[in-house]
Amino acid sequence: MDALNQVLLSPRTRPRDRVKVATEADQAVADCFASRWVSCEIREVPEVRLRQEVRGRPGRDTRYRRITTTRHQLHFVVREELVATDACSDGCWPLATNDGELPAVYLLVAYTHQPDLERRPHPSTTQSRTRGDAGMPASSAIRWMSSVCSGVKRTQ
Repeated sequence: MDALNQVLLSPRTRPRDRVKVATEADQAVADCFASRWVSCEIREVPEVRLRQEVRGRPGRDTRYRRITTTRHQLHFVVREELVATDACSDGCWPLATNDGELPAVYLLVAYTHQPDLERRPHPSTTQSRTRGDAGMPASSAIRWMSSVCSGVKRTQ
């Protein structure tokens, strides 16, 4: 997104039409998968240049012509309320079950044994790890979450 803003500020190759700028800005936001949280405003900034009316060396009586061009500048707006709402559910995932009466804690405990039931041919796919827990296996993380949810601390 910043790269597009730099292109718009460049002196030569830049999109000059507002519709083309809007299309490229929307595409840049969509490429970052952030269109839900970020919107883009296009600001038109007038740029004034002075050029001599006649060629030659400038002197005391040289008259100048004012040339006004319009540059487009992007301003990205973050929708903070949507980011805050989505941050609350960040890291959560749904667990599907066919037992509607099973409490959530027991559902998590049953889910921890699922990697043992579904063996995959390659060992790296079965030893999945969570990102934020510094190498803690996913099954241990789920076991820890289930003990926190139930209010009972489990010991090995």
